[in-house]
Amino acid sequence: MLKILTVLKTGEDKEGKALKTHGTRWTVDHVYKIKRMCEKYISKEFEFYCLTNEKEINCNSIPIENNWQGWWSKLELFKIKGPVLYLDLDVVIIKNIDTMLDKLKNINFATTSNIPHMTIESQFDTTAQNFKILEKWHPRYFLPRSRGVQASFMYWSNDVSCLYKRVHELSLSEVISKMISVQGDQNIVSFLLTEQPLDFWTPISMHPSIKNQEIVGFKGSLKRPDQGYKYWYNTNDQERINNIKIVIFHGRPRPWEQDIIPY
Repeated sequence: MLKILTVLKTGEDKEGKALKTHGTRWTVDHVYKIKRMCEKYISKEFEFYCLTNEKEINCNSIPIENNWQGWWSKLELFKIKGPVLYLDLDVVIIKNIDTMLDKLKNINFATTSNIPHMTIESQFDTTAQNFKILEKWHPRYFLPRSRGVQASFMYWSNDVSCLYKRVHELSLSEVISKMISVQGDQNIVSFLLTEQPLDFWTPISMHPSIKNQEIVGFKGSLKRPDQGYKYWYNTNDQERINNIKIVIFHGRPRPWEQDIIPY
């Protein structure tokens, strides 16, 4: 059965302050919000879990086992055998995603990404033509900047514990030695993918040039142009708007800090 997962890490940092991500303190209420969205917009059978160190949580939970710093704990997700759909706490589902799950079920390992210039009609296209583009943007060849991987939305159909085992062997210094910066979990996932075959990973591009997008990034596709972004979906373009099923808010604004997408 499909498992839908999110992650909540609570507690204090080294200075005794509440753990935050980009200024946001996440709580069980954010977990419950994701759970309610899944129940509303997925009619297929699934089990919902939260990977967490929080003891007072009213849903199925999987304990965080390793005392990894900050967002490194998210990498414990890879110990869970698929099929798994992972959603960050700032992901918003706005329409039924049953058909999206049908497209994903035969994909080995997928993440959202920012790979541009993929001449595809669907974000879930895995044709050989696009693997030529993938070779150019795959973390193996573009590792220092980690431009390809965006880990707010991930799916794997089978066992990807090889990634989890590799995290146990990693040191932050080893990752940093091969990358310009390590700003978040997506950088570590990029690093892990360099050791896998090219066809291990399927990118789901959120670049605004892709047609018929079902998953979009709020900053790149929906934020108003007067706020400094070149690409956006004009709210009068109903055909494009009607395709959108999931919106990802990576960073600010958070879903509750805007008035374009209902939250």
